[in-house]
Amino acid sequence: IATVRGHFAAITRFLRWLDNYPTAATGQPARRLDELNGADLKAYLLDLTKTQHSPLTRERNRVSIRVLWRYRTVLPDGLPFDPAHLEGWPDDYRSRRVENATSRIPEQVHGPLMAWAMRFIDDFADDILTATEQWQAARAMLRGPILNDNATLTENLRTLLDGHISDNRPLPGDRGNLNLKALAYTLGCSKKEIDRHRTLIATTAATVGINDEPWFTFPTSGRLDGRPWLDAIVSDQRLPSQNGLRRLTTLLQAAAYAVIAFLSGMRDSEIKELRRGCLHVQRDDTGRIYRYKVASRAFKGENDPRGVDATWVIGAPASRAIRVLERMQPAETDLLFAYHPLIQLESSRGGQIRATTSSWAVTNLNAFTNWINHYCAERGRIDD
Repeated sequence: IATVRGHFAAITRFLRWLDNYPTAATGQPARRLDELNGADLKAYLLDLTKTQHSPLTRERNRVSIRVLWRYRTVLPDGLPFDPAHLEGWPDDYRSRRVENATSRIPEQVHGPLMAWAMRFIDDFADDILTATEQWQAARAMLRGPILNDNATLTENLRTLLDGHISDNRPLPGDRGNLNLKALAYTLGCSKKEIDRHRTLIATTAATVGINDEPWFTFPTSGRLDGRPWLDAIVSDQRLPSQNGLRRLTTLLQAAAYAVIAFLSGMRDSEIKELRRGCLHVQRDDTGRIYRYKVASRAFKGENDPRGVDATWVIGAPASRAIRVLERMQPAETDLLFAYHPLIQLESSRGGQIRATTSSWAVTNLNAFTNWINHYCAERGRIDD
């Protein structure tokens, strides 16, 4: 249908041009196609060159005019000659096009991007995934009932609050208010249980204050130049923090995409079809790994729109990125590049999990580079 529409638009343009063009033979606009000669079509080529700056658009117009010759036997005034034989009619536009003709990404851009993507995969992923696991566990606990063992919770809460007082450390907040959900995260209980201790919590808040960015309590293990890469990860997903768990989860998925895309040779559609268990490791008799293979579906050049099963040989860095993605996604999610539950986008249509789109990749690779630039500028680093 799209092809028919394209031909219709191109032929309509040609016929309107003919209405105002004095033909070489008569000096008057042609009333029939079989009145045209080679000079007339060369004049139309010149008009296309002046008015259509895109080589692809000019080529599509030429293809459509040739349709008038191909269908000459069913037209009452079919074009009497094949335009392809005219001097200057064929264009070398297609012959100049080669696979991957776009210039490669400059090393001064490509190098730092891959270095930071690998830092996320190898150095930062454990912290982000630990926070993600805590978040997933806490979702169930926050909705849980009030337990009978209130004495234990009270004791644990007092210990937690005493620690905040002794360290003069503010309690977690949410836009100026106490963030009881963050305390429930820390204590592993439901929000209903925390609600019963508002007075005790408020008394502590009056002493130590409130921090508008609640953090996960575990210390980060990732290191950059021998120091923690972050002091902590922000747990509240509604806050637009650079160190928020939602943002970092998205960046980790984008980093994995960059590593796989650059180091596997897979196209975007093929990467988005990666599923849990797609990585296959081959070992020799001594147990040494000598090859990593990944299974997905190939689409380009295939007749089946659903794609066909295909296998790629990849390197160890891409294999580590796949392992990170398998850890990141919930156990019930098969697609490795499905929208993560932390990312507040519709992750399904009609109950079916969807893979992220090509625009997602562009948007979040840009977000990844912006985060790196901000991180480096904030810390005076020059490797952005």
